[in-house]
This record gives sequence, C-alpha cells and structure tokens, in this order.
Amino acid sequence: MNKKLTKFDIFVVFGFILSLVIGVAAFFYGLQVGKEQTEAKYAAVIEQMTQERNEQSASYQQQQLVSFYHTVLQPFQEFRSTWFRHMQTIEAGGGAADADDLLKELKRLAEETAGEIKPTTIPEGSPLLRDSQTDFLRSLTLFADAVARLQNGPEGPRLAEAMRTDELVQDAASYALKAQAEFYEAIWM
Repeated sequence: MNKKLTKFDIFVVFGFILSLVIGVAAFFYGLQVGKEQTEAKYAAVIEQMTQERNEQSASYQQQQLVSFYHTVLQPFQEFRSTWFRHMQTIEAGGGAADADDLLKELKRLAEETAGEIKPTTIPEGSPLLRDSQTDFLRSLTLFADAVARLQNGPEGPRLAEAMRTDELVQDAASYALKAQAEFYEAIWM
C-alpha cells in the first residue's frame, strides 16, 4: 500500500478546495450585489415617502401646544363662556339698558381678547397653530363688529334671536370652530 499521494490526487484535492472557496466567495459576492441593488431600488422610494411625511405632518412639541393653549385658546374660551352667559341674560329679557351694557361689555371683551392673542408669537414650524391663531383673531374681530352693529338693533328676546341669526356672528362662530379644529389637529400630529 502506497500512502503517498500522487500529483493527480493533490490536484483533485486542491481543485475541490479551490472550487469550494470560489463557490462560497461567489455566494457572498452575489448576496452583496443583490443587497446593494435592492437598497438602491428602494432608497429613492423610501426617501420620497419620508419627505412627504415630513412635509405633511409638522410634529408639534408639547411645549408649543401648552403655550398656545394658555396664550390663545384659554382667553378665547373665557370670551366664549362670557358670550353665552350674556346671551342667556339677554334672552331672559333683562331690559334695554342691561342689554346695551352687556353688548358694550361683549364688544370690549372681544377687542381685549383679540389684543391679548395678537402679540402671541407662534414658531414658523407650526403652521396649524399659526392658522388657528389667525382664525381665532378673525373670529373675535367679527364678534366685535357684529356686536357693534347689533347695539342699535332690537331689544330683549328679539335681540338674542338677531344675535343668533346675524351673518357676522355665524361667520365668527365658523372661524372659531375652524380654529379649534386646527388646534386639535395639531395635537394629534
């Protein structure tokens, strides 16, 4: 028995080992090429989706929302509750002098609240909050204009009905609702 390997046996073993190494290298090379092609194919799609998402949703920090609530929304809500309280008093028919005083107070309060809200600075990166502030200001301005127009109008329950059906009051209410919707939308982003 000859235990010596012949040249042919050595070539077969080296050929087998070389084939194995080349096969493993080709596998990993193909894996790398496939990975790069897939990443290149989907990188543009992912970048586009990310960019669209960032453009559509401006993420608001909690500090911005809290600041907006205290400087814009809360004063408006105080005005709104006063408006409804005075509307109930006018509907109850407190008298012409009382109605005139209440209307004057509503006008003054609307102008004061607008003056309180207007100087509030909203960051550039907060478009929903900026729009909401603008709509609250429009609403308050329209409420003040409506009250000024209604001061020389009917009295008692007819005044309350005129206030409810007045076009400026309805526009002011729609701006207020739009502003609130924008604020709540900013919260959910």
